[in-house]
Amino acid sequence: MTYQHLSALFGLAITGLIFYLLRRDHLHTRHVFWWLAVATAIAVFGIYPQLVDHMAQFLKIGYPPILVLVVAIGFILVKLLTIDLQQAQHERKIRRLTQQLALLEEQQRNPHE
Repeated sequence: MTYQHLSALFGLAITGLIFYLLRRDHLHTRHVFWWLAVATAIAVFGIYPQLVDHMAQFLKIGYPPILVLVVAIGFILVKLLTIDLQQAQHERKIRRLTQQLALLEEQQRNPHE
């Protein structure tokens, strides 16, 4: 089995896993598109490795494999940033809900005030 077949198989396996997780409600819909893009990129660049060479030549990068690493690290950093933003948003919502719950509990204890 060549690395091209292995990359295509890996991309298809990731795609299958993504749909399985989505169907079982373990993965939110807004994350599916991100992971499908990753799986597609793995499969396409695995099947057509000359695409990386052409892109690197166009961008005047001397060592084409470094392009894959730089782009992958960039995408990982963007994904981490979006995770941090979502976590901050969830923390704000939890804090507000906790405050509202405390107010409601206080009103329930002292209904005539």
